[in-house]
Amino acid sequence: MSARLSGRTAALAAVVIVSLASACGRVGFAPTSGDTSRPDDGATATDDGATDGDATTTDGGATVTCWPTWFDGTVTFSPPVPLALGFPVVSEPSMSPDMLTLYFGAPNPTSYDIFAITRTAVGGPWSSPSPVSALNSSSNDDRVTFSADGLTAIVASDRPGGGGGGYNLWRATRASVSDPFGALSTTGIEQLNTNADEYGADFGGTNLYLSRYAMGMPSTIVESAASSAATATATFAATTGVTGLPAGFIHTDPTMSPDAQVMVFGYSMSSDETQLDMYYAVRAAPGQPFEPAVVVPGVNAPSAEDDDEDISADGCELYFGTYRDNAQHREQIYTATVVH
Repeated sequence: MSARLSGRTAALAAVVIVSLASACGRVGFAPTSGDTSRPDDGATATDDGATDGDATTTDGGATVTCWPTWFDGTVTFSPPVPLALGFPVVSEPSMSPDMLTLYFGAPNPTSYDIFAITRTAVGGPWSSPSPVSALNSSSNDDRVTFSADGLTAIVASDRPGGGGGGYNLWRATRASVSDPFGALSTTGIEQLNTNADEYGADFGGTNLYLSRYAMGMPSTIVESAASSAATATATFAATTGVTGLPAGFIHTDPTMSPDAQVMVFGYSMSSDETQLDMYYAVRAAPGQPFEPAVVVPGVNAPSAEDDDEDISADGCELYFGTYRDNAQHREQIYTATVVH
């Protein structure tokens, strides 16, 4: 996301007339077929979002996970395809731990808000988008990520009261996945926010990994350790650098495996965002340096910005933002799946 943060307001202004002409901020949305009700705790996309659940899919009773292919370097993807979400601009996809809800940012219509689509099973059809009212405000609210237990939500927002940057991080918690989230605040995460932009956060284990960007400076990926495994009550420490990532100007939007041993991120050697591609790196254990990063194969487009990536908890689905096939230079979300 990096320098696009400051440009998002301008992009929103450019599409607001189109958004106002649509119902609920949607433009020409073609709804998917199938049952779109939520399993488990019955939460809907309009209240709090994530449910708990297994971090892997099953096939005939056998656990299916794609993470071994990331580790051995054999991961390959199906050709990326766009999600027909019906908005002129969409960005920052993020999947719930149970892989049944996908969150993303979109205009609604005078601010940027968090929306969600749901499905009843992994691989099933997605529902129509709905705004996640519990996490939105009159300010711009963007990427949301959830702890593995579904009890903590971290949101990037430019609402007043953050650390002084354009975007800062906010936390909402709940006692159980059947409860609604409480109000967003910076309590317990004060040390994450600075007068720069903090955004693109993701949990790896109980630690938080996030992007930090100050205008004209390189964007970096940093991490923060939680004081306990109970992320809903933990205090998050001051951030430290992540070792082993390649030298370059842009490092952005980290998405982590549940054990924090795989990171997928946006990377460019220069400040030219059109050169942003998705890379990944692996390491032997959390806290260890990452091995040399490599390009995520088969998903980046030449001379098109590809980042805002998110990987499902089983490592098998990739969702990302891209400017390919778009004469208006407006970001859209594409998806690709690991080919077994």
